[in-house]
This record gives sequence, C-alpha cells and structure tokens, in this order.
Amino acid sequence: MAAPARHLQLGTLFLALTASTMVRAAPEPTRPSDINPQPPTTPAAPANPTPSAPETGDLFSLESLGAGLGQTLANQGVYISGGYVGNVVSGLSGGYQQGAAYGNDLAYGFDLDLQKILGIPQARLHYLMDSRFGGVGSGFNPFNGSEVGFLNGAGPSNETRLAEFTYEQAFLNDRIEIRAGRLSSTFYYTNLATDCQFESFVCGNPGGWSFNQDQIFWPFATWGGQVTLHPTAAVYFRTGLYDDDNYSIPHSGFPFAGGWSLSHADGLFVPAELGYNTTFASDPYPRHYDIGFYYDSHNFTDARFNTQGQPLVTAGGNPASDGAHIEVYAEFMQTIWKPNLNSQEGLQVFGGVYSSAEGHAAINNYFTYGVLKQAPFPSRPHDEAGILGIVSVFDQRLTDVLDDARRASGQGGNFSRSEEGFELQYSAELAPGIVAKPFADIIIDPDQLGQADPDPSKHLSFGLGLQLSVQLNKTFGVPFVPLFQH
Repeated sequence: MAAPARHLQLGTLFLALTASTMVRAAPEPTRPSDINPQPPTTPAAPANPTPSAPETGDLFSLESLGAGLGQTLANQGVYISGGYVGNVVSGLSGGYQQGAAYGNDLAYGFDLDLQKILGIPQARLHYLMDSRFGGVGSGFNPFNGSEVGFLNGAGPSNETRLAEFTYEQAFLNDRIEIRAGRLSSTFYYTNLATDCQFESFVCGNPGGWSFNQDQIFWPFATWGGQVTLHPTAAVYFRTGLYDDDNYSIPHSGFPFAGGWSLSHADGLFVPAELGYNTTFASDPYPRHYDIGFYYDSHNFTDARFNTQGQPLVTAGGNPASDGAHIEVYAEFMQTIWKPNLNSQEGLQVFGGVYSSAEGHAAINNYFTYGVLKQAPFPSRPHDEAGILGIVSVFDQRLTDVLDDARRASGQGGNFSRSEEGFELQYSAELAPGIVAKPFADIIIDPDQLGQADPDPSKHLSFGLGLQLSVQLNKTFGVPFVPLFQH
C-alpha cells in the first residue's frame, strides 16, 4: 500500500474518535488557571442563578498536600521542581525482538529567585538532576529495532546525572534573557508544545534533528550559553554556543565522573531559532511557528568509505572525513477548532520539516505531522488524544553500509532508505498533574542501525505501551518558578 494511503487510513481512525465532540460544545473549564481571559466575541449566554459544577474528570486531587510548604519556600525565592515518568513497553510483533520491559525517569531540582534571595534584579539559578533506570539494557530500541523511534524518558544509559546547572539573567524588562553554565542545549530548540504529548519520535527533539548532530542531548549537560530576545510578547529569537563533548556521555554520572573538563571537546554547536508563539492566555486560537538551523563544527566521519574511497566493510582502514554539518528546519502548531472562544478544549494540527543542508548527515530529510484533540469526551475535559506520523529519509551511504555488511557475510537483501512511524495515544488525567497514557506504535522498515545483526526482511514493528507521569508542581500544588514577563 502506498504511504499516503496508509497515512489516510490511520488519520481516519483518529478523526472518527473526535467527530462527535465537534458537533456539541464541551463543558467550560473548572480551574481558574484554565480560563481564557480573552473577551468573548459572541453574545453571552443568559445567567443561570443555580449553576451546576462542571465535571473535571479527575478521580482525586493531591494539590493541597504541598501547597503550603511550596508557597512558603516560594516566598523566600526557592522553587522546587521535578517529575516522574514510568513506561511499560512491549514489542508485540515484528521489530527486532519481542518482549516487555519497564523504564523509569525521575527528575528533581530547584530554581532560585536571586532577586528575592540576594537582591539581584531579574536573576535566577537553575539546578536539575535526572535518574534513569530500567528498560532493555538502557532503553527500548531493541523491541522496534529503530534508532529514530526512541521513547520519552528512556536511555541511553541508566544512571544519575546532572541535567542543568545554570545562571540566568534578564534585562530591559525581560526582553533579553541570558543563560549560561552546564545545560542541555537541545532542550531549548525544536520543542513544540505538542511533542511530549507523544511517546515516540519527537519528545525532546524530533529524531531527524538530534540524530544528525554531535551535540549531546537531554538529560546530558554540556558547557554553553544562550541568549533569547523578545521584541514582542509573541516573537522570540534564540541562539547560543555549546561545546560538542561526547566524552561526557559515559562520564556524566553523579558526582559528574570527570565529564566537566573541556579537554575532550571536539566541536562547537551553534543553533538559532526564530519563532512566533501564543497561548490561551493571549490568543483564542494558540499557535506556534518557527524556523531555524544549526551548525555543528565537529568533523564527522563517513559512514561507508575509508580515506581511499573504498568500502570500510570490505577494505577496512580509517573512515573518510565528511566535515561539518548544517541542518535547517521549520515547524508549526495551530489550533483550528474550539467549541467556543472561552474554551481550551480544541483541535490542533502540527508538523515539521528537518533537512540536512551540508555534509553527509545520517538523515537527509525528516518530516513530522499530527493532530491533537483536547477533551475528546465531554466528561473528560483534561484528557487528550492524538495521532502522530513521521517519515525519515536516510543518507544513501548509511543504508549502503548495511547492505555491504550483508553481502560480506554471504547474505542478501537491501535496506530501505526510508522509515515511517505512527503513534496513537490517549492521555487520561487521573488527578491534576497525574496522567496515564496508553499508546500504540507502528514502524514500517525500522532502520536497525543500533542492532548487532540487522535484517532487511524485518519490515514492520508493532508495539503497545503505557506511561504514567507525575508532574510534582501540578500534582502537589507547589508553585512553579514564574516565567519572565515580556
């Protein structure tokens, strides 16, 4: 079946789920933070002297447990933060292997408002640790056989590490923000609000963006600094300089295991992103659009050829040098429907294009697209349901080297240059900040790049999973560190 037809069939399943909610208005939000302050442009409904309480869909609430202590700390300029993500993942059929595993990701830290503590205006200190354990080895990729099909909160190694330790300073009424120290640069670019509503392919960074660079990724931290400009409340421009240092991946364990030195840096990572972003607080139909690029000065090695232009698999030798990488990208998210202007229960479409512009990147082109629906049922106003699709087009040299290895071992077959993936998920809010998310993944022609014995006859992977997430601040009523106001 052609790829567009497959996409159409899966999209139809999701649209059938949401169709009934689009012909009747969902109930109004119940928590003050959920109410859109924008004035309605349609006549108000007649007043009801005895309104009934709208349904929240929550089974219980723990917000009162930490609100008092959290507010006391916040008054002194201390904001604690953290969360937990647990994944049960099973490879049911196809892929590289079948089975099931459980993985855990625990983040914990604090933010200090230095204006309250030391009297330094518009200054903050951020500290965050991350602990990961479980999975298959240290992730879930052996199930689906796809390096691009990574899962949120999994791998690449099971240990406790520093994720961020930075100083942040704002100027000119918060129009300029500077942050520097140990940080995960990729946390601040190519991050649509819809991305981490899904488990695979895009949470953290889309696979086609992070897979091509030498820069380490969340939750690893590297030395760097960035500046964000806000010419208006909705427009931003962000850029920065960060060192490439893959040495710190096996040396990132607490207490930092020698990974803080710059002596092993092997490149410079320079991203830039220009974007337009609104929320329900400022726009009845929130949207996000951005364009950007990155330059990675690391001298990448060729996947297939040695310095003499011969195949590495058969001739051996040292890999040829491919030089630096440049990648360009564009993303969007747009709310296209709501039951009424005051509601936050809408339908959003989103997508992105990520393309290699220089060098022999592992992935030439990467495409994402999807739909996310808030409040898929009237009685569940805080739930979400969505479908995500991706298409990954690999560099010919990457698949050729897999073919070379097959032929050298006396086996046949050719690996596909493209990989397609789909995820269907439903996020059920059990309580404020506590979400259970069942999901299903399908991958067509998994790349098998990280597997010991790749097999081109493995054309399909199907898996199911369940994620439980707990957002500490929202669950226990602990104040978040306030955002800078632009």
